[in-house]
Amino acid sequence: MTLDTNGWVALAAFAIGLGFGALARWSGFCMRGAVEDALTRPEAPRLRGFLLAMAVAVIATQTLVLLAVSISPNPSYSQRACYGWARSRAGRCSVSA
Repeated sequence: MTLDTNGWVALAAFAIGLGFGALARWSGFCMRGAVEDALTRPEAPRLRGFLLAMAVAVIATQTLVLLAVSISPNPSYSQRACYGWARSRAGRCSVSA
């Protein structure tokens, strides 16, 4: 099985997401807890972690933009949405790429 660039990016994103999900589960990281910490604790450790995660996401996204990494959304099924069951039954929506 050979993967094109989009396939490798999707696989890497899945692996990174799995890693971050496991880390978040292990550490008890959640937005509700972060807000609760901000309201009840002066140091708010979970809020700092949440803000750090957002900063890393923004920096990573902007780095990909700066490096001109392009991922084409054309093969994506979500780009071919058809609204309304009647239109899809009538054949007015195209699901071909």
